[in-house]
Amino acid sequence: DWSRDRMSLKSLLQQFLPAPAYRLLANGRHKIRGVETGVRDLLARLGGDTVVCRVRGRTIRIRVSNHLEKSRAETYATKEPDTLEWIESRLRDGDVMFDVGANIGLYTLFAASSRPLARVFAFEPESQNFSRLCGNVMINDLRNVVPCCIPINDLEKFDYLELYEFVAGSSCHG
Repeated sequence: DWSRDRMSLKSLLQQFLPAPAYRLLANGRHKIRGVETGVRDLLARLGGDTVVCRVRGRTIRIRVSNHLEKSRAETYATKEPDTLEWIESRLRDGDVMFDVGANIGLYTLFAASSRPLARVFAFEPESQNFSRLCGNVMINDLRNVVPCCIPINDLEKFDYLELYEFVAGSSCHG
């Protein structure tokens, strides 16, 4: 299930600022010029709304700006239950996981939040998806994810990436 997460500016600042800087702002005695604008600019660059997905007992935030991302958020817990089960039952602390064709990062986010001591490499060559993947990793504060904007192939060569659509959340590229 998913719902809009209407984060207040206070909760955004708390999430994105280092604790000492947040405490300075929160006690009301200090003002840091430009912080509010900076947070809003950051969110504007990420684009879309933040939705909260509840997946197998975990809360995962996702930025949603179009019908494809909305559909991915709505079906997060139900579209590939076997993949979620595999991650949940097989991934252990200290493991390394490669999410090849990570798209906007749903399985990367699930794996990284399930096992904070595992390392997840998320490979996504398409720029719109990669940008959203990085934003999703950031808003979930996952420090065990390494986003990689490169394709994985059985051949070592430069080649074309043919795009089906140039929209975040799209797939079926070749």
